[in-house]
Amino acid sequence: MKGQHARATAGQGEYLVDNVKLQEKQKLLDLGGGAGSYSIALCAANPKLKAFIVDQKEALASAVPLVESQNLQDQIT
Repeated sequence: MKGQHARATAGQGEYLVDNVKLQEKQKLLDLGGGAGSYSIALCAANPKLKAFIVDQKEALASAVPLVESQNLQDQIT
C-alpha cells in the first residue's frame, strides 16, 4: 500500500487529475481503491466530488489516515 501511494503521489495522481475531467461529477466509486491515493487526488481537485472506496479491510485501514491527513473525510468514505 505504501509503495502504491508513493507512486500515486509522485505524479500518477496528478496525471489522473489532469486527464480525467470530473468537474461536473458528484460521485465516484473506487473499486479496489487500496490506500485511497487516487480518490484523494481526484477529490482534492474536485471539491464537489464524493468518493466511496471499496477494498479489503487491511487496505481500507491504510486509507483512513491518508484521507484524514488531507482533511477529506467529508468527501471520501
